[in-house]
Amino acid sequence: MLDHLRSMIHRGEIGPGGQLPPERVLASQLGVGRLSLREAIATLVDEGYVVSKRGAKGGTFVTELERPFTDWVKTMRKNPEVLADILEIRIALETRAAVLACERHTEEDLEEMQTALADFNTATSVFEKRSADNRFHHAVAQASASPRIIRGLTVSRGELFPPTHTQMYEELLATASTDHSEIVAAIADREPERAARAVEEHVNDTRSSLLALLEQPR
Repeated sequence: MLDHLRSMIHRGEIGPGGQLPPERVLASQLGVGRLSLREAIATLVDEGYVVSKRGAKGGTFVTELERPFTDWVKTMRKNPEVLADILEIRIALETRAAVLACERHTEEDLEEMQTALADFNTATSVFEKRSADNRFHHAVAQASASPRIIRGLTVSRGELFPPTHTQMYEELLATASTDHSEIVAAIADREPERAARAVEEHVNDTRSSLLALLEQPR
């Protein structure tokens, strides 16, 4: 449950300033007891992911994520093999998802990819871009019609932590729009080799950007 909540934040499903659902609702969604949920949220508070506010406008809100992101970078610097492994499994799963999507996608799947791509291109904030990027990749996974691939990609994407700082994130996703366009075009044309190649190039772009980030002065 704790990893699930962190993963949601890492993927951008809930961004800085965003509010977690009420305790009763969130416990029901996750299928856990409210006491266990409170303990998980307390840990997220300690780690700097969220802050709890009381009062009429109270609730649990995602922070600017500066400390969690800094801690994640430190962990990846100490364990570069972990980042390499996360990216390798993403390539394996996302290329297979794209190949299957070429065979199995519906018009609704394509519409969801195209909507996410359009939202990404028009987004004006870091959170909006992160959210649209996550929705695009999720739409490709959904189009594979493979529940295990969808679950695997949800986990692996949640293990990465895109920068929350505008400049860093813009650098990381400088080529994402073009990459996404090529991926959805290949899937729409039902060209599996082209789709797999586009996905691998996209993840390798992400790898290069993250490695450059980790090599910046500490």
